[in-house]
Amino acid sequence: MPMVKASPLTRSILLTLLGVVVLGIIVTVITSILLDNIAKDSALERVNSNMRVAWEVVSAKGKTFSVDNGKLKAGDFSLNDNFEVVDKIKDLVGGTATIFMGDTRVSTNVMTEGHRAVGTTLAQGPVHDAVFKDKKPFRGEADILGEPYMTAYDPILDSSGAVVGVLYVGVKREEFLKSANTAQGAVIMTTILAAGFSLALSYLLSSQSLADQARRLLDSSPTAVAIVAQNGRFLYANVRHDELYGATEKSAAPSSNEDVHVDPSERLRLMAKFQAQGSLRDEEVHLVKTDRTTFWALLSRQTINYDGETAAVNWLYDISERKAVETAMAEARDLAEQANQTKSEFMANMSHELRTPLNAIIGYAQILQEDMEDIGQDRVLPDLKRIESAGKHLLKLINDILDLSKIEAGRMEVYLEPVSLPKLLDELQSLVTPLAAARGNRLEFNVPADTPMLRTDYTKLKQSLLNLLSNGCKFTEGGLVRLDVSLPPDQVVFRLSDSGIGMTKEQLGRLFQAFTQADASTTRKYGGTGLGLVITRRLCKLLGGDVTVESTPGKGSIFTITLPLETKVPSAATSASTSATPAAASGPEDATTVLLVDDDPQIHHLIGTMLAREGYRVEHAGGGAEAIEQARALRPAVILLDVMMPKVDGWTVLGTLKNDPALADIPVVIVSLLDERPLGLSLGAAEFLTKPVDRGQLIATVRAHAGTTNGRVLVVDDNPDDRSATGRALAASGYEVTEAASSAEALAWLEQNPPPALMLLDLIMPDMDGFALLDRVRRDEKLKDVKVLVMTAKDLTANESGFLLERGGMIIPKGPEARAALLDALKELRG
Repeated sequence: MPMVKASPLTRSILLTLLGVVVLGIIVTVITSILLDNIAKDSALERVNSNMRVAWEVVSAKGKTFSVDNGKLKAGDFSLNDNFEVVDKIKDLVGGTATIFMGDTRVSTNVMTEGHRAVGTTLAQGPVHDAVFKDKKPFRGEADILGEPYMTAYDPILDSSGAVVGVLYVGVKREEFLKSANTAQGAVIMTTILAAGFSLALSYLLSSQSLADQARRLLDSSPTAVAIVAQNGRFLYANVRHDELYGATEKSAAPSSNEDVHVDPSERLRLMAKFQAQGSLRDEEVHLVKTDRTTFWALLSRQTINYDGETAAVNWLYDISERKAVETAMAEARDLAEQANQTKSEFMANMSHELRTPLNAIIGYAQILQEDMEDIGQDRVLPDLKRIESAGKHLLKLINDILDLSKIEAGRMEVYLEPVSLPKLLDELQSLVTPLAAARGNRLEFNVPADTPMLRTDYTKLKQSLLNLLSNGCKFTEGGLVRLDVSLPPDQVVFRLSDSGIGMTKEQLGRLFQAFTQADASTTRKYGGTGLGLVITRRLCKLLGGDVTVESTPGKGSIFTITLPLETKVPSAATSASTSATPAAASGPEDATTVLLVDDDPQIHHLIGTMLAREGYRVEHAGGGAEAIEQARALRPAVILLDVMMPKVDGWTVLGTLKNDPALADIPVVIVSLLDERPLGLSLGAAEFLTKPVDRGQLIATVRAHAGTTNGRVLVVDDNPDDRSATGRALAASGYEVTEAASSAEALAWLEQNPPPALMLLDLIMPDMDGFALLDRVRRDEKLKDVKVLVMTAKDLTANESGFLLERGGMIIPKGPEARAALLDALKELRG
């Protein structure tokens, strides 16, 4: 062989050259592989960074995603055929961006045949499986319409967690391998031409090329990137990082992260978290620029090896605009809460201002009716009765408005309990049958067998169904009112149909609007405030359901209530309420027994004390079930019964009492806010008392139970009409009455005269309110034992009620509940 015959020197040179060449080829191959891998890693880091930017751009249009009418939406922003988002991503990060609805491109800057590739689909394969089967992001190389890219795919999820689309960003393979390919060619050529020298040179060139490529990638990134040493010194920062901190020719960017935080403790917290977890992800940080202004950013941090030492790479994305929007939203929310509080206070004050003149109007109408009867002027009685009726109608309207405002303000409590459908519907049928019979209607109830127990608010559900059934009877004559119950999965549906007057589409459109009835003629013929259906819908929504309606003029209407089998309420709401703890019996053991049924402990204390002082034996029941047991055991002479109670309400108690032969003869007096006198009397109540106080009933009751009472009553009220009407009523009953138009006038009278037997006190007065006057009276030795009855239309807070009760004030609200409490308070003058 020639090499054998060659001289040792030549052989050595040839072997050395061959070895260098072989080594060069091996190094070239290895270097090529390393360059390719490093280029891929760099490209992968780039598309990861690009994806974070892409999500910020998409999320700026909306935080939630859905498909609506064939359009993929971010919030209310349609992404289909709208290139604003993908082009903005491209402007910020370079490369390509695409939004898929399902697996179809609906917005892209990927081009095919000179056009955007909208309408093309994502091919089956690893990407498709990762996103749609596993609902996981995909990172790596993939073909985009036949061309190799380094890609990032993230699934787009709707509120239920279903994949409704895909967000994509990518960089062409030729772009991220361009520098690596150039270096590989240089290595090969230099190895062939310069042997060992080319190996060293190629290594240097490759290293330099890789460093330049990494720097170009980082400097072109819209995300601020910095590499930080363990002592906090910045080893590297890209252009965006310097821009973010406001670096200029006169003011350099910070050299360390020790003084960039607005709150120094924030840096310590982040360092501790980074050391514990090894990384940080999307931490909100408040940072300081070089000019000492501040900005907000999202910080992510990861450990890396940089030039042979352990360091950390920081990614910062400016979110100052988002934080400004969040601050503005928080301020707007605070303003809305203040406005809601103002509205609640306004409603409380307006209740007083509206109820006060109404009480006078109704009271004077009743007085004039008696006066006209006494002098034989019967022809004016119908007009006076209309005035009284109109006043009571307006008062009910005000009460409905206040109930509606309570629901809207979230102050309406929900009491959850197990509800038996058959039992509920039996009670409803008993209640509504007299109303149906009064207009010649047939009433039908259809309930499936083996109905499950509901968990809901019994009283509110019963009130909602009673409202709709009463409306059906009201607007139907000589027809059919029907209730059908069905049980789809996890729901209960009540379908209430009638064969009444029906409604047009226009009337249906405004049916659930406040103060709206079908039309003016309907209001004139049937009456009503137009709030019943509004309150019914609000109650059903409060229970997690809704009310819908369909109707045909002349053929009737169908109302459908849909509720969950188990109502869910916020933790702040009251659940599974129990009856009020009844007070101990009071009064002589051998005296006439009165059973007082109410879920309000204050009512028990107030009325029970007054009746006991009159010589009655008062027994107490805090709820409907207990009331029935007490009635059977005690056989009281009379039962005072509240209607609105949780669990077993007053209607159920009344029906049970009247259907029991042993209890049917006990007189039952209903005291209620509800204006349901016909319904109450039709069910067997002896009397139905609503507020404001009816003067004739007031006088008759006082004389029947207290006789004539001698004593001075001081009436303190700044409203002359209320003051005069109350004074005349008391005087007619035999009381001596002194009137005071203000707190100052009342104090002056009290200083110059013996203490009165009773002071009747309004709370809202201009000079000194009733709270201050009561406090002054209780601190006066001469007056501290004067009995004080507070009458007000103001909705009292718990603190205000406690203030009055602690000072011996007995609270009677002006309005539909005042009668019974006022009569008992007047009887106390004898005690």
